[in-house]
Amino acid sequence: MSRWRGCVVVGAVVGLVLLAAGLATPSPAVAQPATAPSDTAVQRFTSCLNSTEDGDLLLLVDESRSLRSSDPQAARVTAARYLLSRMGTFADRTGFQLDVAVAGFSDRFSMVPGWVPVGAATLQGLTQQINEFADRNDGGETDYWTALEGARRALADQATSGAGRRCQAIAWFSDGELDITPRGSAGDDGATKPYSGPLEITSEAAADQAEAAAAESLCRPRGGLADQLRASGVVLFGVGLNTSGQPRDFDLMSSIATGESPSQPCGQPTGRSPGEFQLAEGIDGLLFAFDELIPPAPPIQQEHRTCPATVCASERHSFVLDSSVGKVEILGSVDRAGIDAVLVPPSGAPLPLDPKTVGSRSTVTTGPSTMAFSWLSDRTVSVDLVSDTRASGWTGEWALVFVDRTSGAPAVRSRTNVHVTGDLFPVWTNRPPVLHSGETPRAVFGLVDGDGRTVAPSSVRGTLALTVALLSSSRPSAAVVSVMDKARLGEPVVLDLRDVPLGPATLRLNLALRTAPATRPDGTQVPGTQLVPRVVELPLQIAAPVGYPQVEGTVNFGTADGETTLTGTLDVTGPGCVWAAPVQNPRLDSAPPDAGKITLSATDAQGPQSCLDLGRGEQGELELRLSTAQVGNGTVTGTLPVTVAPPGEPQSARQVPVAFTADLRKPLDVPVFWQVLLALVLFGAGIPLGLLYLAKWATARVPARPLLTGRVAVTVVDDQVRRNGVPFHLDQRDLDQQVPIPPRGGRNLVAHGVRMRARTGGSPFGAGHVRASVGDGRTFASADQRTASADGTEARLPLAVHNTWVVLHDPAGPPEEAEVLVLASGDDPTGQSRSRLEIEIAHRLPRVLARLRANHPPPDPSAPRRDPSPFGGPDGPRDPRGPSPFDDLGPSRRGGPTPPNQRTTWGDHW
Repeated sequence: MSRWRGCVVVGAVVGLVLLAAGLATPSPAVAQPATAPSDTAVQRFTSCLNSTEDGDLLLLVDESRSLRSSDPQAARVTAARYLLSRMGTFADRTGFQLDVAVAGFSDRFSMVPGWVPVGAATLQGLTQQINEFADRNDGGETDYWTALEGARRALADQATSGAGRRCQAIAWFSDGELDITPRGSAGDDGATKPYSGPLEITSEAAADQAEAAAAESLCRPRGGLADQLRASGVVLFGVGLNTSGQPRDFDLMSSIATGESPSQPCGQPTGRSPGEFQLAEGIDGLLFAFDELIPPAPPIQQEHRTCPATVCASERHSFVLDSSVGKVEILGSVDRAGIDAVLVPPSGAPLPLDPKTVGSRSTVTTGPSTMAFSWLSDRTVSVDLVSDTRASGWTGEWALVFVDRTSGAPAVRSRTNVHVTGDLFPVWTNRPPVLHSGETPRAVFGLVDGDGRTVAPSSVRGTLALTVALLSSSRPSAAVVSVMDKARLGEPVVLDLRDVPLGPATLRLNLALRTAPATRPDGTQVPGTQLVPRVVELPLQIAAPVGYPQVEGTVNFGTADGETTLTGTLDVTGPGCVWAAPVQNPRLDSAPPDAGKITLSATDAQGPQSCLDLGRGEQGELELRLSTAQVGNGTVTGTLPVTVAPPGEPQSARQVPVAFTADLRKPLDVPVFWQVLLALVLFGAGIPLGLLYLAKWATARVPARPLLTGRVAVTVVDDQVRRNGVPFHLDQRDLDQQVPIPPRGGRNLVAHGVRMRARTGGSPFGAGHVRASVGDGRTFASADQRTASADGTEARLPLAVHNTWVVLHDPAGPPEEAEVLVLASGDDPTGQSRSRLEIEIAHRLPRVLARLRANHPPPDPSAPRRDPSPFGGPDGPRDPRGPSPFDDLGPSRRGGPTPPNQRTTWGDHW
């Protein structure tokens, strides 16, 4: 599957990408996609997916006791199954990887262990996970804070489990407002909440105070949990269920998702909506609410009445197709049961959607198209239309009609969401590798189809308009650069970068298409249908003028488990001088208040006299340090000013804003952990806790994706990585071994003599990891400089080991020699993953090796040396039966210190 095919559908991944204002004239005969502001949370999430093709979706489902009355038929489960089914179809069609996990919440957050890539192969397992929530309605509270803090941690763990940036979203369902209830007596475990301090919630008055504290902790500007999620790029889609007929207060839930509310705004205003919220009634309302999260979007939304007795012309939910469209997805519903649905093609007899068996799926072939439909309830039907040939029977006006066969019954309302998928999208054909401040490049834009083939604008049967807009930190709203129709598309467009500040910017391409008009059998002309706009946001980095050092990317300081200092690196290319002076009060987008004052600076290069000095074309890393006054708990994001200057001209220095992020976590108190665990076992709660450990162990597997590996000898000379005397590179023949992974994933793999073993970690929650070793005394470090044992003989990798690498080094050997184990994805025919690995190894390996040697110096030759064990480690053999749910409890059970960045925390949830 080509990248472009994926991007065509990804461009509408959550169902709400918006029509550019003023580019099309609505037609009264054919309903149009709903319009909305051009810069929405959904659009930003879509743009992220367009560029990364990797994302995470966490389904966060209410488990409170009130569901017994508000949702006795478990409509939430039916709607979630529909969402997963459509997302699976989308992922299979595009080749895009969207990992899904399921979690529940009430007074606590409980996540079904393991992230699973959604698709046909995994849909049954995910459906089984969702089905279990039909009976999970015993929770005593609706604790929003606990739900979202657990979700934040789960997504933070997932974001660091693989290479590259990931797009992340939460689909959050609840049937009620924030509700905390009294519990136990003073001094009991669980009588307090993390957000309410020492307050013991043993009375209604204390519960009210706890609710107020939770709301304040959620919505505190910049430091609150809502802003922490937003600053981490997590998009929140809230769905409130109200079936009782009584008004429920969803103001807080809505404001957490969107940042706005008439009564209680939540977080720091940003001028853009960070998420979406919808209120639903019953299963049919839930289906339509979840349908808004499914590509493509925005749907064509129509409302009509039912036809009496037979198909009529006046109440048709119609849309017009041509050769630019390959797939249509329809969700239709009517306000009363017992009404038939009929699909009317451009030519030929109407097709009744029978039988009306809820839950079953039927397929019909009509001309060049295939129709599949399923009744999701006795009032709602889902229809898929697909055509590969786009022949004459596909082109023209289609309609879905609801017919009431009951004689004399009054007409009732019917409504549809029609998702029309086009097969064209915009590209920047002459994009330069670097854009410098002050330049005025001439950009040329064009069209390609889903297979990446160039499409001549004149060949489009309908109409099109491409809007090009530029966004930057000085332009909070998009500044339109050009609007082109079919005749002008392909002409050069000037991008004026003279007033655009250094740092990140975005070029937004919005392609509005309308299908060609159709002619009905009676000769009536029907206007074409306005398709879902293809909105592609291209991330730009406006670099300093030529002659200055060039700064690349952002800084991720990783996770601080009980630590107050973290380090990260920033890639820099010369010529010139780069430094970062200490900043006591950096610009923060979010930060937990318990962390106190935050300081940022370069580790060494803090001024022009100590700067990182690079020659022309020379590449280096600026090491940065983040310090907090005390141990905190939450996400820190913001911007750090990095200074660049041409060679020998510190007076010409300019500042470049660099985004950074860090995840702070309070450490595990091991004595308290074991006391709590023992108490749980004694009082019976150890059984479900043990099941959590067992479930996490069962899902701690390397994903069953093709894995190509190679082991390459390298030397590091003057911070340059070389192999066989030439700069480091990877050949296709280097990746000479495909590691067999069982269909359900692997726990123990061997690649070029390196053993990789899946481990769960000390907490029953969160993500597992992989330990790599050879058992011969060599020291190891992964690309993010993580070791997994005190003596450095094991490296720690994410479970998704694909597209990562490990350094192997003999501490007793030459300091410049090492080996690299490369772990590349085997399902990347374009070779992009291999290219990224090649660049990353060349940039980062010298620093990783230097730290590995500093942390694990050569052994004393006079000291006795223990024979290596096949099960690794200087502390003797480990259990040959494999990983245990209780591995990795830190600090080390052997009495030694826990390696940096490897301390575990008790619970990813409260």
